[in-house]
Amino acid sequence: MTNISFGQYVYKDSPLHRMDARVKIAAFLAYVILLFSLKNWLAVLIMMVFALMLFPVARVPVKVTLRNFKPILPIVILTALINVFLVRGGEVLFSFWKITVYRDGMKYIIMLIMRLFAIISCSSLVSYSTSPIEITTAIEFFLSPLRLVGVNTNEIAMMMTVAMRFIPTFIEEIDKIMAAQKSRGADIDTGSLFKRIRSIIPIMVPLFVSAFRRADELALAMESRCYNGGIGKTSYKVRKIGRTDVISIVVFLVAVAAVIAVNIFIRVEVL
Repeated sequence: MTNISFGQYVYKDSPLHRMDARVKIAAFLAYVILLFSLKNWLAVLIMMVFALMLFPVARVPVKVTLRNFKPILPIVILTALINVFLVRGGEVLFSFWKITVYRDGMKYIIMLIMRLFAIISCSSLVSYSTSPIEITTAIEFFLSPLRLVGVNTNEIAMMMTVAMRFIPTFIEEIDKIMAAQKSRGADIDTGSLFKRIRSIIPIMVPLFVSAFRRADELALAMESRCYNGGIGKTSYKVRKIGRTDVISIVVFLVAVAAVIAVNIFIRVEVL
């Protein structure tokens, strides 16, 4: 659990940190949509390399992505094993007993892993380079059309931001509870699968108690600061699209055009 860093914000004086949060979130959504619409593995590889090139720009170590990828590695492996046998098509790579692996199945797994790695890389960059307040403002901006039908977009944005911000907090709380349980002689890391599942119950109960306590403390803190759900709210710091944002948009559009051109005109077989 300590490997999950999503929801954390690290202040750095970098061009990515100075960008408007609205531009970063819009670019991230466009990145994800484009990533899953590509059918050429070389284009997906370019998208993944493009994400990795942004880490030095944001002054964030690449190992952050590797740390985020580690918790979902068992799910990725399980998904790969299932699909490598279910996806049929193309040449047979090898066959053993009733197990047959096809070329299209291996291609699908390679594309899946590359896409997941690219998405985790970009989400880590957005999380590390954007403060919770900026995320709230950006989400509220994108949801602003819902105000026409009477939806309080500020409350929705605040709930989403608080949920993301509390991810690392709850992970830290889980580590403390597990350490306390182990100090009392609880066996959490060994035993059969059923026994390890049962050992989660003594962890979840105090975790829920801590979550409700933190939620109550947060509600009291917001009420003491006269938070009223966005009615008549004004922004302390008004963000505007600046030079860095314009340059970033141009670079992103050029990269997207290059990737689309590679996806259409260049065909290189991975297997």
